[in-house]
Amino acid sequence: MSTLIDQYFLEADQLISYGEIIEAKNLLEKILSMEPDYGKAHNHLGWVYHRHLSDFALAEKHFQLAIKFAPNYPATYLNYAYLLNELGQFEQLRYLLDNALKMSSVPKSMIYNEYGKLYELNENYEMAINEYRKAIRASTSDEDIGSYKANVSRCNDKKKLHIEENDTVSLPKPKQEGTETPKKAPKEDKKQKSSKRWFGLR
Repeated sequence: MSTLIDQYFLEADQLISYGEIIEAKNLLEKILSMEPDYGKAHNHLGWVYHRHLSDFALAEKHFQLAIKFAPNYPATYLNYAYLLNELGQFEQLRYLLDNALKMSSVPKSMIYNEYGKLYELNENYEMAINEYRKAIRASTSDEDIGSYKANVSRCNDKKKLHIEENDTVSLPKPKQEGTETPKKAPKEDKKQKSSKRWFGLR
């Protein structure tokens, strides 16, 4: 039966590459009806639900089953990471990436890139740049390295913009001529209020 199911899976994979999504979905469901613990089929079905059917709950369910039944299959970790990033489930994403780093089958450069996106979306640009640089060092693909370098450049731009915005907000407003209120004499033993302001994460 495994040989037949493997053939079905290869056929489903080809259907996806040809854009025959509904046909691929039906075949993947047939595979899982025959062998419910076929992890790779769960991954592909999760990808279909995420990218083409926008059913995020079912997508997450199938990604989790894919990891359960085929923990060494690298594609699932990345596909699931894309979903969690899109949904803003950052704590769950961090947990997933921490586990993915322990798997020798998952490309480290891609994991570091996902860490970078996680930090970038939370406006922690220093940490994002650090992770993108790790991705560069771990990669041997010129195309991927170019993409990671672009991520570093984008975060540097965002970091400068963030600093400029905070500096602009912190500048005192100029007083209009003739509208200055008379200063009162300082009271004894009264501490002056600090002019510093704290800006939380947005």
